Amino acid sequence: MGATAAIDEDERLRTVATYEVVSDVPDTTFDDVACVAAEIGDAPIALVTLLDRTLQWNKGRVGTALTEIPRDASFCAFTIEQGGHPLVVDDASQDARFSRLPWVLEHKVLFYAGVPVRAPNGALIGTVCVLDKFARTISRDQLHALRALAREVIAQLELRRTNAKLARALERKDEVSQFLAHELNGMVTTVGAGVALASRAPALGAELRAVLTDVQATVRRAALVTRDFLDVALGDEGQLRPHLTLASAEALMNHVLVEARLLLLDESNTDRIVPHAAAGDETIATDAELAARIALNYLRNALKYAPPSSAIALSIAACEDASFELRVGDTGPGIAAGERETIFGTFERIARDDDAHVRTSSGLGLAFCRVASAALGGRVWVEANAQGGSDFVLRIPDLRASATRMLAALPTSARRSPAST
Repeated sequence: MGATAAIDEDERLRTVATYEVVSDVPDTTFDDVACVAAEIGDAPIALVTLLDRTLQWNKGRVGTALTEIPRDASFCAFTIEQGGHPLVVDDASQDARFSRLPWVLEHKVLFYAGVPVRAPNGALIGTVCVLDKFARTISRDQLHALRALAREVIAQLELRRTNAKLARALERKDEVSQFLAHELNGMVTTVGAGVALASRAPALGAELRAVLTDVQATVRRAALVTRDFLDVALGDEGQLRPHLTLASAEALMNHVLVEARLLLLDESNTDRIVPHAAAGDETIATDAELAARIALNYLRNALKYAPPSSAIALSIAACEDASFELRVGDTGPGIAAGERETIFGTFERIARDDDAHVRTSSGLGLAFCRVASAALGGRVWVEANAQGGSDFVLRIPDLRASATRMLAALPTSARRSPAST
């Protein structure tokens, strides 16, 4: 079967090759996608496929042990050659295009529904499809959900390609920050968007919707880790620049709580957070987003490692030296004095084995807190509290004077006040 004039086959093959996954090696990630596709299509067989010049590689599969088949003996070749539209075959035995395929003659498959997997450059590199041994059809909602899964497949492939590039780029440290900024963050966002769309498909049952909700939570965590890693790399090179606005303690607290509701939904019950912001007219020039992200890392640790029913204290107060102090206090197992300095190091981990907890650090979240506080002209530390747990503290100064000095050094046409940034 030749590619139609609308498809540049050479470009398509080059795109397939860039993902470096064309082989018969099993892949549990795509097996999981095939499992979801089978549930959506109510079909005994489901595949995630990639097509090279001569073969269809079944990268994810349910209901068949076939890892590859000749391209000219596959339904999926027709799917990608018809220009990006879904292919639905109600009864292959009655369709001259498919009635002689091995799927039909040997495996007794009659029904096929497949949607193409489209790369960012537009190339159709494979499919997500379902097959059945009974003649039947598929609903528009089911096809819509399969399309969402196809977007998830390409997002996963893009992430893998990005990670492969990252592994090579790590040998060239100066390129890592720029690479992550343009690639990795975008890929995580794409995955999240694809899963969110799939989770809204009307054809999904309650159990499958719960699975996709868990995947969304994982994607949110991946997005936070990715962003922290990028900013740690920038901060270690002195390139993390704050964007200053004027904020009161109350406004900063509101910012933290809004972010917590959006980004900590997968953590323990956020209703445990007990906020207190000192009233007053004092404001400081700071980067409220960076400060809020430090608070989120503190809150995530507290929610994860403190006793499940315990309250997490979150306070922000103005200090006499025109700085603000943010504290997150828990009633967890505490941190030994000798470890309170090292905990903020990059990739540092602290483990506690006790009856209730194993306290660990990813090595990125608290490292981000260190570099972000430095970018804000402040500092972070941890201390024991009266409840036997830990208080994680952020002290940030008013950067108005620093901003004024920087503005004075700029040409008049380039100046903006801290409140306008």
